Parts: sequence; C-alpha cells; structure tokens
Amino acid sequence: MRRFANRDRPVPFESQTRQQRGDAMNRYRVLSLTASLAALVVSGGALAGLWASTAAPLALTLGGATLALLLINSGLILRRVYQATSPMVCRQIAWLCLLSMGLCIAGDVVNFNIPQTYYRHGSVIRHDYLADSVLFFGPGYLLLLVAVLKAVRFSGTVGYAGMWACLGVSLAAGAVSFLSLYLPGTGAYVGITTGLYSMLITAVGGSGVLLLVCYGAFRAPAGIRAVSLGLVLATAADAVIGAFWLYGNGGEGFFPIARDVNWVLYIASQSLVIQLPLVMIRYGQAREGDRGR
Repeated sequence: MRRFANRDRPVPFESQTRQQRGDAMNRYRVLSLTASLAALVVSGGALAGLWASTAAPLALTLGGATLALLLINSGLILRRVYQATSPMVCRQIAWLCLLSMGLCIAGDVVNFNIPQTYYRHGSVIRHDYLADSVLFFGPGYLLLLVAVLKAVRFSGTVGYAGMWACLGVSLAAGAVSFLSLYLPGTGAYVGITTGLYSMLITAVGGSGVLLLVCYGAFRAPAGIRAVSLGLVLATAADAVIGAFWLYGNGGEGFFPIARDVNWVLYIASQSLVIQLPLVMIRYGQAREGDRGR
C-alpha cells in the first residue's frame, strides 16, 4: 500500500526531468490561452452583433468564468513556485502577481456596472463608475509594477538610477496623455483618480519595455518577451478605456464597442503577466547553473 501511495505524491520540482517541467509549465499556458480565447468569444460575438456583452447571460457567465480561471491559474503558479527550488524573490513576485490579479478582478466587478448607474460623480462623464474601479485597479497594478521591478533588479543589469529614469519618463508620458483627454468640468474626484491612474498604467507599460531590455531585448527568452508584451497590452487596454470609454465622444463614451475591445486586450494582458513567476524560476535556475560551472 505504501508503494502505491507514493505514486500519488507530487514529484519535487528539482527532481523532475526537463520534459516533466515543460509539461507542468504548459498547463499554466493552456489555462491562460483558454482565458484569452473565452474573452475573444465574448467580445467577438458582441462586436458581430450576436449578443450584448454587458447583458447576455452567456457573455456574463463566460466573463466571470474567465476571471475565475485567471485567478485560479495565478494561485496554481504560486503553488508551483513554492514547489521549486528558487530564490526568495521568485516567491515574492508570485505573491505580488496573485494579489494584483485579485485586486484587478474586484475592479472588473465595478466596471461591469451591475446596478446600471451613470453620472455618479457629475454631469460630464457618463461612465464615471470607471473612476471607482481605479480604487482597485490602482493598487493592483502598483503591486504588479513592484513585481516587475523586482524581476528587473534580479537580472543584475539595471541599477536603481536606470529604473527611476524609466519610471520618470513613463509617468510624464502618462500625464501628457491624460491631459490630452481631460474634459473641462469633469470634477475633482474623477479627474484626480483617472489622472493618477493614467500615469501608473503608463509606468506599467514602460516597465515592460525595461524588463525586455534588461534581459537581452530581442534576444531575451520567449517567456520574458511574452510578459513584456502583456505589460504593454495592459497600457493599451487602459488607453482604450480612457480615450473611448471614459472621455471619448464628449464624455458619453463609445460604449459598448470600447468595452468589448478593452476586454480582449485586458484578458490577453493578464494571461501573459501572471506567467512572470514561472519565467523567473527558469531564469534563476539557469543563473545558478552558470555559477556552478
């Protein structure tokens, strides 16, 4: 009986063969791909006129299931990191990514606008509930930014001066972008929250470029390139919100088209960025292997 019981025990990460590790990594990629395909179905069907992404039961069910799948996948990745022999920074990054995902999902619930209320904070911006979601997305993406900067520092190729320079340029670009969209009479609450968030999410995209550069740019591992793309997509997704959902059309927004386009970009982004802890495991082990030679 003991012999059969041992078969059910998970094999430690460091004792697995390269094929076993690859199969395990592929599971998380498949889950992320499934989430992205579900988002494409929801938004694609809405854009094609098959259903309304904000009201149809199928669309709402798939949307909720997609978010749940991403959160579960992030939790499974955290578990995988703890099974691996990896530096403590990898565990920190995994926790930051999981907490970021959880906060962003809370922001998504606000963005669903289930009560169907508009003009909550003034008479200029119709979809100003989006500003309320920033109270969740802001901390969520801040945690993700910290995780990425930890990964950047782990590469050993960029110092604090380089990171602060990149962040400074990104924050300035975010501020300029927000000022180009701002509508007079928006109100202090909506203006301040969305303005600060515009700077933050632009810094997230900038951190993706920095991550790519510090790991070799176009020679960087495929996993780094994928995560970097996900970070840039996060900025693109929120650019769609700002330009076309929140401030677009004189404050009325191009809704629900903007939401449908944003949903595909957002889910694709999250599907990629939650893979960061797995990428760091591989890099950490490769670096340890080089030191042992």
